[in-house]
Amino acid sequence: MKAIVKTYLYHLGTILLANSVFLLAPGIYGFFFAGEYDIASTYIIIGLGLLAIGYFLRKAIVPTQALTVSSALVLVVLSWIIIPVTGGLVLHYTSGMPLLDSLFEGVSGFTGTGLTMVTKPEEFPRTVLLWRSIMQWVGGLGIVVISLVLLARGIAVVRLALAEGREERIEPSIRKTAEVMLKIYVIITAIAIILFLITGMEPFDAVNHAMTGIATGGFSTHSTSVGFYRSLPIWWAGVVIMFMGATNFVDYSRITRYGLKYFFTSIEVQSLLVTGLIGGLLLYLILSRGKIISIELYAQSIFHAVSGMTNTGFQVAPITDYPDVAKVLLVALMVIGGSTSSTSAGIKHYRLLVFLKSIGWEITKTILPRGTTLSHRLGDRYVSEDIIRKVTSFIALYLTTLAVGTIVTAAIYYAEGWNVKFVDILFEVTSAQTCTGLSVGLAGPHMPAMAKAVFIIIMLLGRLEIYPLIAVLCRPTLRYAKYIRR
Repeated sequence: MKAIVKTYLYHLGTILLANSVFLLAPGIYGFFFAGEYDIASTYIIIGLGLLAIGYFLRKAIVPTQALTVSSALVLVVLSWIIIPVTGGLVLHYTSGMPLLDSLFEGVSGFTGTGLTMVTKPEEFPRTVLLWRSIMQWVGGLGIVVISLVLLARGIAVVRLALAEGREERIEPSIRKTAEVMLKIYVIITAIAIILFLITGMEPFDAVNHAMTGIATGGFSTHSTSVGFYRSLPIWWAGVVIMFMGATNFVDYSRITRYGLKYFFTSIEVQSLLVTGLIGGLLLYLILSRGKIISIELYAQSIFHAVSGMTNTGFQVAPITDYPDVAKVLLVALMVIGGSTSSTSAGIKHYRLLVFLKSIGWEITKTILPRGTTLSHRLGDRYVSEDIIRKVTSFIALYLTTLAVGTIVTAAIYYAEGWNVKFVDILFEVTSAQTCTGLSVGLAGPHMPAMAKAVFIIIMLLGRLEIYPLIAVLCRPTLRYAKYIRR
């Protein structure tokens, strides 16, 4: 066996071992509290099976090659394929969903997207519903990050965390940072559960919506999502929870050191609040069309704007019949996304602010005398030319990927004779790539099989922020090109 294969298997064993524990949770709940013995037993058996496989791989294989930056990238991509596929297969065996639909659901769950093949979740066993929420909760923080906290050691911790996109540090070490992130994640999830409970949500729903809300995932236990509860206090609690999920973990960690005053001076927190408020007001103006002020419509507008911007995907009313301009506004909010080092996806506020500031800096350079040096600062951070270059290239690649995904999806729908508006296709593809889950009705068990496969790829691209997946797919090509040059 090649040394690198041993290294992959050993670390995959770590990731399987850590994530198998989460399969046991719905099984235990279903067996002892929901009375769903057959289904619950399946979760327990599969969970114990993965636990055994992971334990065997860790004990039977001794890695003889260190995990390099390149191999860490491959391992992260493999993990983000194997774990969601496993989650989807579990759904297939325990819910009776078709295989492709189950795989779609598994990827949508772990990537925190929230687009679903389940039309009536209230008819599903509670064990299955809890597993859907756990998938999103685990995927929100990161499959690899949770594995690092539980089991990983050494230099592999650093390289795996960096490969999954968790480069910001709260503590000096990456592993300690992951531990603090998990503690914060558990605390804000508990706060979310309490918020939903005190505003009147049923306990089982409160736990599930808290997990998927903090994970900015959006799966719900009801076909009408949070809108099942015609309660403004619950809606406003949902807005707060979505903001919590989209907030940078670094900003959370600074609350204990500097207090809430410092928290609200964070450039990303300010950007989140301002963008959410402006987006909500614009959506309200579009939907109200000059009619009498409606508190419920205002709450709905704020809720959906925040749901889009934080990439959560909760809904309190159908958006299928929204005017096209409202859909375009939500597309823009979804693309912006949440904060860096949060559970959100999208471009992220910090990148967008750097990009906009860089335009201003370039304009200023043309006005100032030649040789004048500008201080590139954003909030309390210095922005180097390298960061500007990386941000600009990422935004360009992100928007290009979105355009390609939209064109490919449109081609599939039109080739199969669907009479669909292009803006609706753009909306749905944006929702998939930004891992949001808001839907105008195209995503579902009725969509073409090829479109489901494309969306699976798009969701993975969005969760891994494009570069890792493309880099891994291009490795064989690069190696072949290197061989040809020789």
